[in-house]
Amino acid sequence: MKFQILLVIMVGVLYQINSCHVDESRESDKEDSRRLVLHAETDLVQEILKLKSAVANLTSDNSALKAQVTTLQAKVVHLEQSGGKLEQTLTGLSNLTQEITGDVYTRWGRNICANDAEIIYRGYIAGKHYSSSGSGTDHLCLPNDPTWANYDDTATNSRGTLFGTEINIPEPNHIFEYAVNNQDLPCAVCKSKRKTTFMLPARKNCYPGWTLEYWGYLMTSAYDLASSSSHICLDAKPEFNPHGAQDDDEHLIYPVEGRCGSLPCPPYVNGRELACVVCSK
Repeated sequence: MKFQILLVIMVGVLYQINSCHVDESRESDKEDSRRLVLHAETDLVQEILKLKSAVANLTSDNSALKAQVTTLQAKVVHLEQSGGKLEQTLTGLSNLTQEITGDVYTRWGRNICANDAEIIYRGYIAGKHYSSSGSGTDHLCLPNDPTWANYDDTATNSRGTLFGTEINIPEPNHIFEYAVNNQDLPCAVCKSKRKTTFMLPARKNCYPGWTLEYWGYLMTSAYDLASSSSHICLDAKPEFNPHGAQDDDEHLIYPVEGRCGSLPCPPYVNGRELACVVCSK
């Protein structure tokens, strides 16, 4: 009987001890949970702060990028404006260069210039008398508005002489598009916008890369005359001086034809009149 009472008392004590341990364990778990929760909240706050900082940095970077884009756009606009001004400057320099370097030529047989050439003056073709062995052999374009220095109006053979130029060719001439015989001829001195001009004989068109100013027919004095003169390129559609159709027979010009022998035929043809062209570049 005493043993049974003692056993009951021991069981009760063990139960109370176990209950105490269980309660303590539960309290410890609760404390650990509270610590975990608090620790998680702290980490979350820190992460949020980090995110806010990153967003602020991104916003700042975005603002900086926008500022850079705006600056670059302004530079592009400035460059475009500068490019336009540069293009205008280059165009101006090109025009100025053309004005400075443009070459001068004479358009024989017309009183206007061709294409974009600038006219310097108009005048009359002049040269020596066809029967004279003296005076110059060149053709001159005398202006239609002469001015005078000192002079003596007495005509004398101790001077060189100049006469107006008359074309001499039987009609129908089969060369020009209309009758030209006995007509007195004008001329014009022109300034090309290109820096080089030259007369190309025996062709009516320029070589590639060159600009045609005008074309016509090669002219000089006749083969059987005592006097000689230089060659000129008379425009294919000549104009005539007013009241200049009478047969004065003073300074005369004739078409030029090729003759075979030392001159290769072909490409040349015996007796064929030669064209000419004035080209610029």
